[in-house]
Amino acid sequence: MIDRVELQRILGYYAEVERRKSKEKTQDSKDVEVSLSEVARNRTNANYEDLENKVRMIKDAIARGTYEVDPQKILKGLEKYLSSR
Repeated sequence: MIDRVELQRILGYYAEVERRKSKEKTQDSKDVEVSLSEVARNRTNANYEDLENKVRMIKDAIARGTYEVDPQKILKGLEKYLSSR
C-alpha cells in the first residue's frame, strides 16, 4: 500500500518531469523566427499626439455644450470596425 509521503514523492517526481519537458519545449522554440507584416507594423505606429488632441477637443466641446453627434460618422466608424474583423 502507498502511504501519503510516497504518494507526494511520486507526484512531485512527475510534476518535475513535466516542468522539464515544458522547459525543453520553450528552449527549442527560441529558434523560431517571428516577423510582423507591414500591415501589423503600421497598426503599431499610432500617433498618440493626434489622438490626444482629438480627445481633448471633444472633451472641451462636450464641456461647452457645443459637441454635436454625427450619426453618419458613427455608422461609417461601425462599418469600418465590423468589416475589419
